Amino acid sequence: MTNNKLLSILGTFSKYELNRLRKYLLSPFFNENEKVVLLFDLLNQQLRTAPEVIQRKEGWYDFSHLAWKKIFQNKAYNDTKFRRLCSDLNQLAQDFIGYKEYETQPITRYNHILKALNGRGLNKHFLSIERQTRNIDQKSIYRNASSFLENFKLEHERHDYLERNAARHSFKGNQVAADFFLDCFYWSNKLKMHSESLNNRTILNIEDKIQFVDELLENVAGSRLIEVPSIAIYYHIIMAFQAEDTEKHFQALIELIDKHNELFPQTELRSIYIFAQNYCIRKINSGE
Repeated sequence: MTNNKLLSILGTFSKYELNRLRKYLLSPFFNENEKVVLLFDLLNQQLRTAPEVIQRKEGWYDFSHLAWKKIFQNKAYNDTKFRRLCSDLNQLAQDFIGYKEYETQPITRYNHILKALNGRGLNKHFLSIERQTRNIDQKSIYRNASSFLENFKLEHERHDYLERNAARHSFKGNQVAADFFLDCFYWSNKLKMHSESLNNRTILNIEDKIQFVDELLENVAGSRLIEVPSIAIYYHIIMAFQAEDTEKHFQALIELIDKHNELFPQTELRSIYIFAQNYCIRKINSGE
C-alpha cells in the first residue's frame, strides 16, 4: 500500500461529495489552477473505476506518469512538480471538508456575519441577521459546550452592537447573558476534561492533572450552573468517581441522562454512557 495523503482523504469522499468537490475546484474564488482540476478529474475517474490499483506503489507510479503526460503533455516528468500539484489538491480537499463542516453550523456562520456587519456599522443588516440567528438557535436541540460557545459569541456581538449605538439607545449591555454562556462553555468543557482524566486514571492508569477542578466543583454545587444539564452530568460523573456517596451521584447521573439525552450529539452521548458503564465495571470488580 502507498502512504499517500491525497488518496487517503479522497478515499473518504462519497460520490456526491466528489461531485461537490469538483464544483468547489472549478470556482475561481477557491482555486485558480486549472491543472489541479485536471488532476482531480483523472483521480476521480480512477477512484470510481479501480481504486485498488493506485493504492499500490507500482500502481501509483504508473498513474502519476500517465497523469503527468495528460496534464503537462510534452514536458519531461518532474516528480517534485507533480508532488506539489498533488499537495495543492490535497490542501483544497482539506479546505473543502472544512467549508462543508462550516456549512452545517448556521449559528457559527451567522456569528461570523454579525461580527463583520458590526465592524462595518451596518445596523439594519445586523438586526435582521441577529433575528435569524436567534430563531435558528431556538430550534436547535443541542445544548452542550459547543452550543454555549456560539451563544456567548451571539450575546457578545449583541453587546458590541449596543455599545456602538449607545447614543441612540438607553445603553444596557449584554454582559450578564454573555457571561452566563461563557461560564456554561468553560465549565462544561472543564468538567468534561476532568471526567476523561479520571477515567484514564482508572482504566488506563494514566495520571493527568486538570487545574483548579476542586474549586470549580465547590462553586458548581452552590450556583445555578448545576441546573445546566451538560454541567450537572459531568459534575455527577466526577463525583461518582471521587465522592464518598458515589452511588447517589451515579443515580443522579442516570436520571439526568434519561431526561436530557437529546441535548447531546451522538458521539458525546456515547462517551457519557461509557462513563456510566465504567462506574458499573468498577463496582462489579470490587465485588458489588
